[in-house]
Amino acid sequence: MSCTSMISGYIGFGRPEEFLRTFKRMVEYGVDANAFTLSSSIKACAVLGVLKLGRCLHGIVLLRGIASNEVIVNPLIDMYGRTRGPLCVRNVAP
Repeated sequence: MSCTSMISGYIGFGRPEEFLRTFKRMVEYGVDANAFTLSSSIKACAVLGVLKLGRCLHGIVLLRGIASNEVIVNPLIDMYGRTRGPLCVRNVAP
């Protein structure tokens, strides 16, 4: 079982705080986050209203060149829609 599958279950079971704690540990141990892990992280930020971390994750997405990936775009739109309003949502899609 991959780290992504394991920790993404936290989102599915309504435990976004636990997801972010585990994601932080994963990063500290040097495990590389793929698009699905980043997507789940952004979903957790949306649920918790944690815009600062969400914006950092958006920056990582941009640096990796995966901003147009549908797996990433939808959670970004949701996060910005919940935390900042529609003006920021327009800046997500390439």
